[in-house]
Amino acid sequence: MDGEALAGGAILVIGLGLVIGLSISAMFLLLGARIAGIQNRTFGKALGSVILGGIAGAILSVVLSILLPVVGTVLGFIGSFIVHALIVMSIFSTTFRMRAMSPGLRP
Repeated sequence: MDGEALAGGAILVIGLGLVIGLSISAMFLLLGARIAGIQNRTFGKALGSVILGGIAGAILSVVLSILLPVVGTVLGFIGSFIVHALIVMSIFSTTFRMRAMSPGLRP
């Protein structure tokens, strides 16, 4: 087996793993939106918020880790959660108040 075929197979496996992982994350986000009672929830919105939140959180973490070597890592970790929550709120058209008043699980 030559190196090109091995590299192509590795890229295929990594890409497939990325797609499956993002899809599973979006499904859990969609489940959470259902539990919170958010209207107009779709898989596309969930997938978009997972992708955009991941990219924005990674950028924030890298920038803060470079600017503030020790403290920036912790701030980047916390900040990425906040940025991801803001992106989810924007895409699903919800607020923190709506999240706090969610009805939870219904029978």
